Amino acid sequence: MLLPIACALGGWILALTAVGLLAGLPGLHMLPRATPRLLAALPAAGAAACWWTAEPGWIVAAVAPAGVLATAALACCVRRDPDRGYLPPAARGVAAVALDGHADADALYLEPPAGPPRSVVVLAHGGGNDRLFGLWRIIDELRGAGHAVLTGHLAGHGRGGSDRFDREAGSARLDALVAAARARAAGAPVVLLGQSVGASLCLDAVARGQAPDGVVSVSAAADGLDLGAGSARELLGLGRPAIYRALAHGNPYEVLPAAGGFKRRAFPVRVDGGELYTRVFDRTIRQLDLLDRLAGAPPCPTLLIHGTLDGVIGAGHARRLAAALGDRADLLQLAGGTHMDPLFDRRAIRRILGWIDGLG
Repeated sequence: MLLPIACALGGWILALTAVGLLAGLPGLHMLPRATPRLLAALPAAGAAACWWTAEPGWIVAAVAPAGVLATAALACCVRRDPDRGYLPPAARGVAAVALDGHADADALYLEPPAGPPRSVVVLAHGGGNDRLFGLWRIIDELRGAGHAVLTGHLAGHGRGGSDRFDREAGSARLDALVAAARARAAGAPVVLLGQSVGASLCLDAVARGQAPDGVVSVSAAADGLDLGAGSARELLGLGRPAIYRALAHGNPYEVLPAAGGFKRRAFPVRVDGGELYTRVFDRTIRQLDLLDRLAGAPPCPTLLIHGTLDGVIGAGHARRLAAALGDRADLLQLAGGTHMDPLFDRRAIRRILGWIDGLG
């Protein structure tokens, strides 16, 4: 009895979510805020009515799973502007930033809700993502805590651009973003916060002596990517509560990570020679030679965060980076975290906010 009801309930929920997506609404997870809570109980009531009335149970059991599959597929096929929903309502407090010589950066400066910023945080997204994808929760948290955020496409990323990704272009783009942040900081600390390939570029800025007042490195690679079968473990992250909370800003299609050819029209990667972009990322990180260069780098406070179940860049990378940095580094190994988890996990976010506050 319970299985058909559960299947029907799931079908109803996904159907409502699909309607919300097609209507441009956030989805069922926002339902209690937008409508009376009683409405949220209607799917369960409808499923129970189907069971207890004349409808045969086998019809419910057969039709409901089909509805689950159909609506899930529909939700993942809905393609909206990737920026939609990732910015504050009506884009209040958001300004486009022009970077000389970096027209493809499409940089955005996001002010805190009130008062002067306590710091300006420059975000460096992961390889294959863009200035907002995967970063929306940390942006909300930073702004809510009184920090301004400056974010832009790394070289070779972003729709409509023509630049290419390589080591020199990536470093130049990051330096331009830092310079723009300093121009707006008015004496407040400037912090680099990078994820994955972006984090490795942030650590390269430390090695080059170009880092600002502090660096937060999330899931950084020390000496190349782990491109083997371990990446399959990343699928475990799709069902984690930390990733589910990302639905507050997008539909399932938008929240699923861009990988391989999936969603590459929305999240392009431009590399020379038609090479596989992951191979270019891997080669670039190896060229950075971070472990040797960081050991002799100028002092810069650095927070390293890495999930223990990261299947793209294993947790050993963070330990090797921490060893190279010595007492200049703080290391948080996020138990059970996968590659993207730290950007959504409450424990990691609390640590990031507290660490940035300590720089002031």
